Amino acid sequence: MCLAAFIVVLSCLSCALAEEYNAMKGVKSVNAMFDMRVANLQSAIVALNLIHDTYKELAAMKKKPVFVVVFMGVRSG
Repeated sequence: MCLAAFIVVLSCLSCALAEEYNAMKGVKSVNAMFDMRVANLQSAIVALNLIHDTYKELAAMKKKPVFVVVFMGVRSG
């Protein structure tokens, strides 16, 4: 579920284009919280890469990103 949210965020912010989107005009900073409850390492790596790419894109747009990443234990089985 949180992976889907990361993909949506990333699809809105293309790393190839650091341009000003209409929705971002007038925005000076972005605060975001990412909930990491993934049960396997591969999913965690994908999610962390998406967070990193999103941060870089916002920084390139001079939006002063502030991110909090919350890690929670997940029981398996």
